[in-house]
Amino acid sequence: MAEPLVNQYGADVPKASRLPSFQKNPAPVLALLELLKDDPALYVRRSVANNLNDIGKDHSAVLAQTAKQWLKGASEERR
Repeated sequence: MAEPLVNQYGADVPKASRLPSFQKNPAPVLALLELLKDDPALYVRRSVANNLNDIGKDHSAVLAQTAKQWLKGASEERR
């Protein structure tokens, strides 16, 4: 796992999820969030959740599908 600040940066970069190209296709952002969803740092996991919320504003079905998938075998920290 990378350093927490690197992971925080990685989780915050998708604030670009509000950029038009990522609003149309959030797949690149989701791929990055997938790598960070189990980060040991709470603030990184919160940033991942915030980004999912942003994605859900434009793609509610994608948010629901991602949440359902991520809940399977989720640790207590991710629930």
